[in-house]
Amino acid sequence: MKVLYVAYRHDPRNPDAASGSDYNFYTSIKRNGIQVEVLGPFLSQAVLPERGFRRLYISTTGKRYAKFPLSVAWHVSKCLNEIVSVQKPDVIFTLFPPSLVFYTGQAPCVYRLDTCFLGWQRQYPQFGRLAFRLSLWEERRAFQKCARIITHSEWTKNILVSEYRAEAERIEVFPNLSALPSGIVPTGIEAGVDKRLASPIRLLLVGRDYHRKGVDIAIEIVRRLNVEGMAAELIVCGTGGGVIADLLNLLGLTTRVILLSCTSMLPYIGRLIFYCTQLVSTLHQ
Repeated sequence: MKVLYVAYRHDPRNPDAASGSDYNFYTSIKRNGIQVEVLGPFLSQAVLPERGFRRLYISTTGKRYAKFPLSVAWHVSKCLNEIVSVQKPDVIFTLFPPSLVFYTGQAPCVYRLDTCFLGWQRQYPQFGRLAFRLSLWEERRAFQKCARIITHSEWTKNILVSEYRAEAERIEVFPNLSALPSGIVPTGIEAGVDKRLASPIRLLLVGRDYHRKGVDIAIEIVRRLNVEGMAAELIVCGTGGGVIADLLNLLGLTTRVILLSCTSMLPYIGRLIFYCTQLVSTLHQ
């Protein structure tokens, strides 16, 4: 079987790109002995007229423009149509809808998403009315081209079925998996048992988006705990150095907070597993 993996802004062969979802899906497919070809990544910048309209739209509405510019969707779909006609893959797989908006090929498509635009807008409204309608239109067209839709919650599936009219049998749901070794995961946890933490308090956060995932809040918690005389340490998996490392140096937390990108986690894997084991054991006591 030959799978054509359609990227968007990030190379799925790079474990440090974005959230790492692209890399993990790409490597998971390859580990099953399937031939995988990659299309992309693409520059996600719209053509000049749409860029101008985007700036005008944001300045007049104060709202976010469409996540996937229409001109980009046209370009990516055109590239997909051309390569499918030449390579003739058995399946097309993607985490992003732009390539499917104007797709006209015959190869079946599999599209994975964590949430849909309708669910996103209801829970975290960011888009203006026109931008939201454009995003919704693109997404509906992408769904129409899919033989299978993969998502990670029944909540999203219910929205896809009830609001997008997607057939339930086309939707596969499985949760985002934990990387904890199965040997340390207890069969049950008694939530009512008193849990006492030893010093130093060891905290673990997995996330790449500094503000949205609360990395800034976690760093502030560690700072306050140490100021109050409660020794605390934090490991952040998925966020590298740069400006954040400079901030830690300014706060005097360079020995208390460790920032690990995906590739730089490797030397710390044993320590991370040890922390996770201690945490799970504490919860299970």
